[in-house]
Amino acid sequence: MQNPQPNPAPLPNASMVWLIWLSLIGSILIYGLVGIMVRSSSGPLDPDANLNMILGIFAMVGLATSVVTLLSGRFLARSGQYFTYCIVRWAMAESIAIFGLALYMIGADAPFFFIFLVWSLALMLLLMPNHASRDRFAEHARRTVG
Repeated sequence: MQNPQPNPAPLPNASMVWLIWLSLIGSILIYGLVGIMVRSSSGPLDPDANLNMILGIFAMVGLATSVVTLLSGRFLARSGQYFTYCIVRWAMAESIAIFGLALYMIGADAPFFFIFLVWSLALMLLLMPNHASRDRFAEHARRTVG
C-alpha cells in the first residue's frame, strides 16, 4: 500500500499577501524619498569613500541577490508555506533598494541610486502574488513533497 503524499499548507488569505507585497513596494518608494531628502539637505555622508569599489561590490551583491531570489523558489517551497515562499523572496528583492540607498547616502550619483530602486521594483513585479505565482509555488511544493 502506498503512503499518501502530504499536501502543502493551504494558501493564505490573498488580500493579506497583497497587503504585504504592496507594503514592501511602498517601502522601496520611501527609500527613494528618504535618499532624496537627506542628500538634498546634507550632501554625501562620506565624500572620501572609494565609490567605484563600493559600487562594484554592491552591484555584485545585488546581482547575486537577484539570482538567489529567482532561483530560491524550489528550495523555499519545501516549507510548504506560500507566505514563507513569498516573504523571503520579497525581502531579498527589497534589499537591493537598500543597497542603492546606502550607496546614495555615502555619495554615489543619483542615477546609480535610481538604478538600484528600479532593479528592486522590477524584481518585486516579477514576484507579484498572482495566480501564476501560486501555481509555481504549488508545482514546486508538489515536486519536493512527492
